[in-house]
Amino acid sequence: MNKFLVVLFLAAVSLALFGCVQQQSAPTPTPLLTPTPQQLVGGDRDVHGCIPSAGYSWCEAKQKCFRPWEENCTETTPVPTEVAGDVCVKTGTSESMEFAEAISIAEASDCVTDGALAHNHVCNNVTGTWWIDLIPFNVTEGCNPACVVSIDGKTAEVNWRCTGLRP
Repeated sequence: MNKFLVVLFLAAVSLALFGCVQQQSAPTPTPLLTPTPQQLVGGDRDVHGCIPSAGYSWCEAKQKCFRPWEENCTETTPVPTEVAGDVCVKTGTSESMEFAEAISIAEASDCVTDGALAHNHVCNNVTGTWWIDLIPFNVTEGCNPACVVSIDGKTAEVNWRCTGLRP
């Protein structure tokens, strides 16, 4: 009878240990990314036909798609080479400069490496300088640059005319 109990005990233990173990199948691998039409670069277009996922947005001034890091969205107007009667006279002196000469100085300076000369200009009689708006090649938020041409030294430099805090 003892043998019978030992065999019964071993059978129960074997059933408890090995009877409940099931063969598990390997899990089905899932892809990391399932491409969808919304995720495809170049698969999106805005109302103007620009591709935002490729960095393009609409430039109203130029009527075309553009990338802001490649060009500015500003219409460039050619600067007139001659403006009849447009002369800047420094207050309290007889020193003066015609706008056409200011343009020549600006075009030969570093101003044109930072941007394109715009049509807007003004004479500051107190300082004896021509201020010619500059359309920057690299836009800096909060800045409105100008090429400043000095009547005295016949030199030109960029004044960034920035407002607010800059990083």
